[in-house]
Amino acid sequence: MNIVITGYFVGVAISWMMGAAPADFKKTPLSMEEQAEIAQLQSDILDDQEDVDAHLRLGQIHFMHNNLETSGAYLQTAKFLQPRDPDVLAWWGSYRAKQGGAVFPWFWGFRKIALVKEGVRALDEAVQKSPHD
Repeated sequence: MNIVITGYFVGVAISWMMGAAPADFKKTPLSMEEQAEIAQLQSDILDDQEDVDAHLRLGQIHFMHNNLETSGAYLQTAKFLQPRDPDVLAWWGSYRAKQGGAVFPWFWGFRKIALVKEGVRALDEAVQKSPHD
């Protein structure tokens, strides 16, 4: 049993040395304009909960400020409402890849790899659907 535990920690240490350490995406403050836009978009969503553009834009704003939890919630809703929209897929893919970079590499980084692969697949699909954007 000690060999298994030691092997696990050695594997984690090696994966960290190879770049699998969680990335620290520091949250950045929102500008006054962005705060006003967020308030308007949230109001739009109260009027129409299926407003894909509002969900997508809120996800984009929060993504750009590294607020991954909030960004993910809005982007997931946009993806649920428009699962094949190229813009939604591109932002969803970027979010999943960034999320993969931020997670701890449990089990030698398999979850990290899975999240990044999901992100890349979504980005590939977005490019195939709209190659000139």
